[in-house]
Amino acid sequence: MARSRTYGDDYEAGYNKPLKHTRWAKGQSGNLKGRGKKSPQRSPPDGLSEENARTLRLLDEEVSVNVEGHARRMTQGEAVDRALLRQAVAGGIRAIKLLDERRARALAEKAALEAALGREKSAALTALPAKLLLSRIRPVKAAM
Repeated sequence: MARSRTYGDDYEAGYNKPLKHTRWAKGQSGNLKGRGKKSPQRSPPDGLSEENARTLRLLDEEVSVNVEGHARRMTQGEAVDRALLRQAVAGGIRAIKLLDERRARALAEKAALEAALGREKSAALTALPAKLLLSRIRPVKAAM
């Protein structure tokens, strides 16, 4: 039999019966700070659907990837492109077709850019993203 104590007014304290003076007062909660606030909803940029906005947000996140034995920071989109290229080099037919389609689109876009801006401006613009990318790469310290 569980031990219990009898207090005044015939109140018995014991298992699942705390002392009256230690109970919560009526209307008082155990969570003094209250319920947390709901996180604000982010609206998709430029009228994109929620799914497309989420995809772009995920592909822009940075991750650490092992490249030729060295840890390197890159976006998840670049990591996916590298994985796709590895699959194509290994002989994956789907990866080869997808890369061929992407290459054709990239060449068409480059040709349109060269036609619109002229060769000199196009060369400067294509070199700019590489410079920006190189300035964003941070070396990853090796774990000791």
